[in-house]
Amino acid sequence: MPQTVDEFRAEARAWLDANARRLDSDAESFEWGVGELPVEFFPERTDDEERAHMAAIAAWEQKKAEAGYHAPTWPTELGGLGVSNQYALAYAELEAEYETPGRHELFSVTTGMVAPTIQSDGMDDQRERFVQRFLRCEEWCCQLFSEPGAGSDLASLACKAVADGDEWLINGQKVWTSGAAFAQWGFLIARTDPAVPKHRGLTAFLVPMDTDGVEVVPIRQMTGGSSFSEVFFTDARVADAVRIGEVGKGWGVALTMLGHERGNSSRRGARKRPGGSSVEALATAKAFDATGDPV
Repeated sequence: MPQTVDEFRAEARAWLDANARRLDSDAESFEWGVGELPVEFFPERTDDEERAHMAAIAAWEQKKAEAGYHAPTWPTELGGLGVSNQYALAYAELEAEYETPGRHELFSVTTGMVAPTIQSDGMDDQRERFVQRFLRCEEWCCQLFSEPGAGSDLASLACKAVADGDEWLINGQKVWTSGAAFAQWGFLIARTDPAVPKHRGLTAFLVPMDTDGVEVVPIRQMTGGSSFSEVFFTDARVADAVRIGEVGKGWGVALTMLGHERGNSSRRGARKRPGGSSVEALATAKAFDATGDPV
């Protein structure tokens, strides 16, 4: 590997030039009224369009994985480059200058939250089975945390998992789940012991989304998009082998994942984001002579 960030940046630039098309203009030089200005945060797509969009993102991540750019800070034995976050940010800034398929929340969850959580809290066979496949977006995993009655208090969740031999029987509901209709897996936090204080009665599972008794119902938003879903569990059986961490220690696993979510958000270097950017907002305000309005 290059020893300096500048050497790394030069090498990454050469790779990007060989594998992607550089954008014609920089996001920082946006001119209002020239070209398109897509500002929707949840685009309206058909299922086929959404699946094609995600397939393109996955293919790009797998192309990057051939050179380790999909996970620069991960160790080389797991397919990464073993470099610091400074190098990862340098790559992200470079990639923003090229035409790529963009982002999708399902992949942010899979690569930035689920993969590192399994690496830290999973069993050896789970790490071997899932981590690299998730990092490369070869399989996709949604986050089954939020519930209609729990609000922002995750520890108040009511979805239950009851032990039945070497399996668990799951009943309950999750909501606002990004990409649930397309994910092969769901990272679930469920209540396994209602008799103890709420933080101590939770357990984490990696649930196959095609399990009998799992139903995904898309939520149609006012923008027209339906990237979120409700997920219902009705006597859904999962093996104890997909439990992540110890029984009753799911709160700690959830905090680990949420910590990765915060870290992953801070490392996103791309300037083209859903909903538009502050540069585009300022250009729009200038175009309508509204910069004197404090609002």
